[in-house]
Amino acid sequence: GDVISQIIPAMTATANLQQSRWVSTHLAPMTEAEMAAELSEISETANDTPPEDPAEFGDGVDEATATQEDSAATAATRPASDTVNAATAGDVIPQQPAAEEVAAPEVAALTTETPGSFGLLGQLLQQARTGAPKDSVTSKKDKKGPKTSKQSDLPDFDYSPRLAIATEQMDLLFTFRSINSLYGVFLAEHMHKANYEERLQLLESVLDLASSVSGAVRVPSSEQMPDGPLSTEFLNPLLLSRGLVTQQELTGYFDEVTRRKVYPMALGDRMRLLFRCDFPSVSDVYVRSVWCVGDLLRFGGNFDRFVKARDLTKQEGILFRHCLRMILLCGEFALLEPPGLDPVEWRRDMTELAAILTDSCRAVDPGSTDEVITTLRAQAEGQDLL
Repeated sequence: GDVISQIIPAMTATANLQQSRWVSTHLAPMTEAEMAAELSEISETANDTPPEDPAEFGDGVDEATATQEDSAATAATRPASDTVNAATAGDVIPQQPAAEEVAAPEVAALTTETPGSFGLLGQLLQQARTGAPKDSVTSKKDKKGPKTSKQSDLPDFDYSPRLAIATEQMDLLFTFRSINSLYGVFLAEHMHKANYEERLQLLESVLDLASSVSGAVRVPSSEQMPDGPLSTEFLNPLLLSRGLVTQQELTGYFDEVTRRKVYPMALGDRMRLLFRCDFPSVSDVYVRSVWCVGDLLRFGGNFDRFVKARDLTKQEGILFRHCLRMILLCGEFALLEPPGLDPVEWRRDMTELAAILTDSCRAVDPGSTDEVITTLRAQAEGQDLL
């Protein structure tokens, strides 16, 4: 109860972004001049395509009409001898057969085709023309009947559980409601090995941002933001030793077959791979590595400048919802005590990030932001776990 009473006010308090440890040490916040340069570059790109001149609208229409009138006049003034010659040539050249006579050979030719050369639509057209129905795809499926699995095809499990005994960590699973509980606890157990940039990557990855936007907020390369201790000292060596990844997948490479650049596997995807290896039966964990909140912090938490500088105004609603979900996720992680970290410092970091995002979202839509805070307060008061 005391922890919850401290978390909610801290999340709604005003945070100092300049002194926050969540701001990337490699990607420093942008100055006012840099922000203005980003916005001017976007506006120049949008103005590269010249607008259509209204004076040129409809050019060529009169010329096309005049050409059609000239051709019609030429046909009307054609000499009568041309008509006579055409009539005489008609007596020499054999007449074209009637439509019914042409259709009959076509139907016969269609019937001689092999059935496999037609698709389902072609078979239906063939049946309608010939009037002789043949075995359709549906009838063939009915003849086959349902496929029955053999006993040898089913996996053989030697393990058969008899009892499920709850441990002290069972209560931790009820902390998360926005993501998979097992994966949330799994991430919390590795947070002490990561720096703030890696922690922010892991938090953003579990929110599964829409694929239509994820390409525009890709995680920065290792040249811009080098890997932290979680990747270099623990995760990468472990994945390589288990044979789950190759060195090329960690560093990126150019695929000679597809002629495309393959980006290095992001931290969120690598962490998901390790979780899948340790818990293969848990399949409902969805991860998409992005750098949206981290980039928003570079713009001083100004959401409007962020979407304009990155030319994401059309996806503004998706990004806004992503930030709101991050506020809820920070509130859920703040209820935990990850091993190897000071609980007080951990809660302070989570509430500080939530407070920064709350200020950014409230400037866009105060009603939706307050609704998220109310939801978080109701969830926290309903599950007093600590």
